Amino acid sequence: MSRTLTLLRLCGIAIPLIFSGCASVRSTDAMQSLGDCEKIEGLEALKSKRFVVFGELHGTAESPKFVGEVVCANSKYDRTVLALEWPIDLSPAVRAYLASKDEASAYQSLLANSYWRTRMPDGKSSEAMLSLVRRIHFLRSRNHDIEVVLFDEPTENEGRSSSLEREQRMADRLKTVLDDKSRNARIYVLTGNLHSRLTKGVAWNKEFESLAYRLRDEKPLSFNLAHSGGTAWICSRRDACHEQTFRATPTDGMEISRPTLQIVDGGVDGHSGVYFVGTISASSPVRLPQPTK
Repeated sequence: MSRTLTLLRLCGIAIPLIFSGCASVRSTDAMQSLGDCEKIEGLEALKSKRFVVFGELHGTAESPKFVGEVVCANSKYDRTVLALEWPIDLSPAVRAYLASKDEASAYQSLLANSYWRTRMPDGKSSEAMLSLVRRIHFLRSRNHDIEVVLFDEPTENEGRSSSLEREQRMADRLKTVLDDKSRNARIYVLTGNLHSRLTKGVAWNKEFESLAYRLRDEKPLSFNLAHSGGTAWICSRRDACHEQTFRATPTDGMEISRPTLQIVDGGVDGHSGVYFVGTISASSPVRLPQPTK
């Protein structure tokens, strides 16, 4: 468990942000500051866009936090949908959590879902991803109009469908959200940076069509993660998940600071631009013991 979550549970507080100690967490000023949105350079580039995709390296603390700040800023003024690469069968549990007035109790119910114990313990089930959803719960309690939708394959289908079949079904689920005019919302997607590519083909498969490519008629903006190096929690296979070190991504010619959103003329590596988060740090998966029989 991260130091942040450990500290907050000891303090009896359910909001997963870093403070210097329990007294700070309990203060009115500190609690109010949770509703403040961190400044992101270049955020004005999203003002005219309804559909934005953020490609991430699963297993960092920084990507979910960055997207949470984007959602925070937008939801001050517009209805917002946050789409996460979590299995659709987790949707009822997430909806119940977000609708609950008793965050601490609802959070424990969410953690009781079998998702956290049965799937590959990769970065999609990280503490940072849970912190993102908890941040959304807090923002909703402060009247931010935010809906969370999930679009990945059901847990029981994990690993059973081909990559192309999965891309199509994920794209179809997002298309349903995009076509629902009653939502009248801006839609932000957080997904792996293979799924977020706007161009056809990858080095190992020239025919590969990502979910973002399949939704190109919706005119999305898509941003790839850029960072100055660090660590991420990565799984090469189910029994080989661990923290790995990564070199900085190339940002030659880009004027960036931390954090920054930047569109690149002509695109970059299959994306419209990059979002820069500085140094990345591994966020390990939520680890729950198997229930005793």
